[in-house]
Amino acid sequence: MNKNRKNILICPLEWGLGHATRCIPIIKKLLELDANVIIAGEGRSLMLLQKEFPNLKNVHLPGYGIFYPKRKWMEISMLSQIPKIFYNIYKENRRLKNIVDTHDIDIVVSDNRFGLWSSKAYSIYMTHQVLTKCPWFMKYMEYPLYKLHQFFIKHYNECWIPDFKGVNNLAGDLSNKMNINKNTFHIGPLSRFSINAEIKPEYDLLAIISGPEPQRSVFEKIITKHLISTGLKTLTVGGKTEGDRKIKTINKNTFYVDYLTSDLLNNMVVNSKYILCRSGYSSIMDMVHMKKQAILIPTPGQTEQEYLAETLYKKGYFYTMPQNNFDLKLAIKKMDGYHPPSLDFKNILENTLTQLLS
Repeated sequence: MNKNRKNILICPLEWGLGHATRCIPIIKKLLELDANVIIAGEGRSLMLLQKEFPNLKNVHLPGYGIFYPKRKWMEISMLSQIPKIFYNIYKENRRLKNIVDTHDIDIVVSDNRFGLWSSKAYSIYMTHQVLTKCPWFMKYMEYPLYKLHQFFIKHYNECWIPDFKGVNNLAGDLSNKMNINKNTFHIGPLSRFSINAEIKPEYDLLAIISGPEPQRSVFEKIITKHLISTGLKTLTVGGKTEGDRKIKTINKNTFYVDYLTSDLLNNMVVNSKYILCRSGYSSIMDMVHMKKQAILIPTPGQTEQEYLAETLYKKGYFYTMPQNNFDLKLAIKKMDGYHPPSLDFKNILENTLTQLLS
């Protein structure tokens, strides 16, 4: 066994699938660089990474047990759960100590999990959301939340921001507005997809359903009604990692699959004319990387997604429409005037990881 081989723990937040999917290019590159990667997490995000990397060791690491409201005002719900979140941050930090000792961890990479730093391992925190956007009636909370976030970031050796620095950034104020600590670095956007996939046009529209329950199911129900009525050939990917990869027929032009691995989903993205998805940051990075026209539907009450959708709509990158006013036929007519930017996803990540392992 190579004693110089680094043991690296990758820990995404369990909030939808986006935090897990953007860890995929990091894990792949680390494996290419001969690191020993261990995955930690819970729920659908852990299940996704288990299916992507079935040969990697994985560890169950409970998250924050956050309840997601069915209707708006997610921020109010989050505020009411702060005591529970802080308690679970404390618990995950205690659990990490045991994991680091048991698995002889050299490096921890935490995607938006606040309590995963260790004095015994080089600790990295990854986030695109240095600034937390709040609704208008809670704007006064943005600066205190920013300072609280910085408090947690300071416990880590490094903070990685998966975005460009400056005018070409994708996350806007979230990643570029506020001052950052000296240990914070922009590592460029991350995408699990490859633009080298075979092009074989198959679907008019691909709908990618994602996000935490119960909003994932609400979104799927709304979208399915509209897809059936359009007459277009469509495929919906449900984001249910516990399901199977068998494509089911809803009617002659409407198809559904519970879940696809990244390679299979990559091919479906390439071979679909339009994409319909949430305006989560990981989905946005994927669509920009693949240069795909997309309709972005923010999760109601999730201010971050609403901000990203509005910002990229104003830049002319993507068309957006609120979920409660959704009209697919209108969105398809409008979206031809919107095109993602042609940005060079330079290999900053490879340089960052090579330096990390040296």
